[in-house]
Amino acid sequence: RGCWRLIIRKKAIVEIIKGRCEIDGSLLDKKGQKIHIEESALLAPVIRARSKRAIVRIEGGDFIRTRSIAEAGSAFGLAICNISKAWRRVMRLALSHQVTLICGPKAVGKSTLCKLIANAFGDVWILDSDLGQPLLGPPGFVSIRRHTSKSFALRIFIGDVTPRDAPQVYLAAIERLITYWCMQQDLPLLINTCGWVRGLGAELLNSIIRVSRPQLCVAIGDCLPLGVRNIISLKPYKRPDYLRAQASAPQRRTLALARYFLASTPNIVRVTNGALADPNFAVGQAIAALPRFKASIHKLRLGLVGAAAQQEISFSDAIASLPGALVGLASTIDLTETLDETHLLLPSEIATVLPCRGLALVVALDLTNNSLLLTLPDPHLLSDCDILLRGTLHASIHLIYSGPQAPAFPFLAANALASDPMRSRSNLQRRRNGAGRNDIYDDNRNSERKRKK
Repeated sequence: RGCWRLIIRKKAIVEIIKGRCEIDGSLLDKKGQKIHIEESALLAPVIRARSKRAIVRIEGGDFIRTRSIAEAGSAFGLAICNISKAWRRVMRLALSHQVTLICGPKAVGKSTLCKLIANAFGDVWILDSDLGQPLLGPPGFVSIRRHTSKSFALRIFIGDVTPRDAPQVYLAAIERLITYWCMQQDLPLLINTCGWVRGLGAELLNSIIRVSRPQLCVAIGDCLPLGVRNIISLKPYKRPDYLRAQASAPQRRTLALARYFLASTPNIVRVTNGALADPNFAVGQAIAALPRFKASIHKLRLGLVGAAAQQEISFSDAIASLPGALVGLASTIDLTETLDETHLLLPSEIATVLPCRGLALVVALDLTNNSLLLTLPDPHLLSDCDILLRGTLHASIHLIYSGPQAPAFPFLAANALASDPMRSRSNLQRRRNGAGRNDIYDDNRNSERKRKK
């Protein structure tokens, strides 16, 4: 009541009992209305009262009751999304447009603004074109889904964390996603872009704008897209001073992959400051303990996507390079063209726009039985999938290393994890201080002359 605010720290369910309240742009104004709050690694959601007397029921989780958001965040070390007036104005303005595009450099708040606008809509189509740090799911995909659904309507595997090496493939996939939305067009479209806005990244952003034709473009930070009449510029979101440096992009990708493969056991994935905290190798051990499924090579087809499609390679060599790789799962049911059974290696123009069902980790290649061992978060993914999509995406060492006491490590030899102490005839301390081989040779020669004298 009044100016009190509740800060949610863990996963919870919030139900409105009386009055009105707001949770990160989502308005609760009906009695019995509920919203599920997922535990966020970046921002803690805030419940704000929007009436003189608002009563809510919180099931599960933990919350902090405070008047000052800044003081509460400083006391508990939380990054709290404090929505400014300018961001609220953009949220209200986006509700009146059919297509809204969010762009800007890295770490300026694009994903946060997308979630706030989606919550304000209630239900909206979200097109995610960020390969490295998508809003939902593992990296390497471009996708489209409804905000109220956790399953993807259409997802295309690019197999990389950046469109730098295959820009045409990236744009073709986004164009197919926009075509899918045009066939539905029952709800507005919200487009999230990557943080690459310089050089080739700016050209890709302008190409996305030409294809999608957004009615509203929100540019956060130092970004000026072309081809849009209605552009709103916002200041970047600034992290509080009491927080340490945010997690790097590779750390966030590792965290997203760990959450994807361990979706059935989320308590194993620990998060510290937006990054995976796993000092005891619990994540690697849990992934190694997941069931492994055998897939016959004779019943599989392989498609090279992204930058991997530019390589001229045979089917046998491509199969031999699969251990340790993250591959997309697809089905011949989704093929628009009928291919001969001899086409074991799909043409690149077909594989690059093929809908993807999920992601799998290739653990090993069994040449004696002509089969592959795959690790999957859901065994039902292999029920009708007979196509593997291979890009340049590989699993991080944090996902496949089970610690020094592990009985086996599938991707490296035992002696590759450590080495004997380096033996050198040179004086390492002198080399560290700037002395090179010639200086050492001159010193030895001078000492020899003094000894002879």
